[in-house]
Amino acid sequence: EEQYVDDGVRSIALDLHDLRALDLEGVGMLLTLRREAERQGKRLVIRDPTGQVQDKLRTTGVLRFLEDAP
Repeated sequence: EEQYVDDGVRSIALDLHDLRALDLEGVGMLLTLRREAERQGKRLVIRDPTGQVQDKLRTTGVLRFLEDAP
């Protein structure tokens, strides 16, 4: 059983602005990171996806789960 220490972090934001390409494996990794963050009581969001990355996240339906809503 894994143990984790509460480090006080409640929100993790990933800036994807400079990421130029994302495949399905990358989408899966983002979802895995989100699940792990939630398991530890944290919120993971993405910011500023552009181009192919934004298209891939939108097409797969993942964008709405990971976007940082205002």
